[in-house]
Amino acid sequence: MNDYIQAFNNGLNYLPDNCDLTGLYCRLTKGITDDDFSRLSQDPTKRLAWVYDHETLRSLLGMSHLEMLIHSGHTIEWIRHQLEGNKKFKLIIFSVPSDEVKLATWDNLFEILSIGYPEIDSNTWYRYSNQLKQMTFKEIDPEGIIVRNYYLGPTSDGHMHTDRFLSLKEQPTLLQVRAFLHHQIGLNELYGGDGKTITHLGDVVDKEYITVNRPLNELKQCAILDLNPILP
Repeated sequence: MNDYIQAFNNGLNYLPDNCDLTGLYCRLTKGITDDDFSRLSQDPTKRLAWVYDHETLRSLLGMSHLEMLIHSGHTIEWIRHQLEGNKKFKLIIFSVPSDEVKLATWDNLFEILSIGYPEIDSNTWYRYSNQLKQMTFKEIDPEGIIVRNYYLGPTSDGHMHTDRFLSLKEQPTLLQVRAFLHHQIGLNELYGGDGKTITHLGDVVDKEYITVNRPLNELKQCAILDLNPILP
């Protein structure tokens, strides 16, 4: 980890091949206060966090800070919106046992959802597993309700956060399940279910993983590196 931090801080775009990063993971995150960077995901209501492995960590050295954020699936417009809201971006590097991090496929996701949200009947995910795997996001939500409510935020009547999902009086519909996965878990409209990140340009890039969101002081090794994306 120390070799990587030194290379990153010195603006190098490579590491020697014999520098082994196996066992290290990383997460690009945002926030305003120091407390926002005290856990893997700044939002304490998010019980799961999206991370990358050592291969992505190595490849990030060849990118500008803006390219790193775009590479992880963000648009320039979204990045600009965050910066205008005084958000800062950081790269968290950490180590954790490999069995605590799952490649973000549909099957692994259903498994970790049962761990992260034990109060939700696990049959909720498996009931719609075939539709979630086989249907496109647009087929599930042709009117764009999910994305619209995502941008309106948690105060929106249609934003499917955990409390609202648990308060549903009837069995959730496929649309409501997909909204929960988007709004609460972070499976946006680009998620393909094969464990690969898809950018808004349509590029399929690195493997993406999901793990339990936890305070950084619970991690065996951890470092936080500042990012300074320069917008065009």
